[in-house]
Amino acid sequence: MILTSQYIDSPIIEQGFSRFVEMAKDNSKLDGELWNPDKKFDVNSLWDVKKENKDRAEDDACRYRLNSWEYEENMESVAKKFLVEQSIITEDQRITRSGGAVYHPGGYMGWHTNRCTAGIRCYFNWASESGKSGLKYWYEGTEEIIRDCVDQVGWQLRMFSTDYPKPFWHSVWSECIRLSIGFRILGEDDE
Repeated sequence: MILTSQYIDSPIIEQGFSRFVEMAKDNSKLDGELWNPDKKFDVNSLWDVKKENKDRAEDDACRYRLNSWEYEENMESVAKKFLVEQSIITEDQRITRSGGAVYHPGGYMGWHTNRCTAGIRCYFNWASESGKSGLKYWYEGTEEIIRDCVDQVGWQLRMFSTDYPKPFWHSVWSECIRLSIGFRILGEDDE
């Protein structure tokens, strides 16, 4: 799997994650902190980070970290129910949370690879407007062209693998309200 992206029109996701959308729209309800509010995204910073032989640009983000969401028992069951219904995983497979964030206009997460925790990643993203947020990406070892997977209004599911020998560099950008709820599909050897 390289990168897949699909629009989601599912009552499971709409109902299961609706309260998080409402929280994202009103930052006074967010329990996390706005991290690095004065930083701005630089798409070309990828080349500097790569030259430094790092897996990520340290502290390169401007987003709300969602602290207590990690303890929402319902999130994994909602995501798993959808992934099983769509035949993406089987009932026997496990998933675990791998992040959650709210981005407001100007928000972003800098370039990173996630290769420290290899596997399949799936992110449920909600955007308040079409064409104003998304995922930028580049596969190391290919022509140096940064591609953009742009969000539509509403929910979409993005999946990619971090198992390849060459890193999958990616970053998030937003000029609208954007919610991201991430999971990692666990393999047989994962705890």
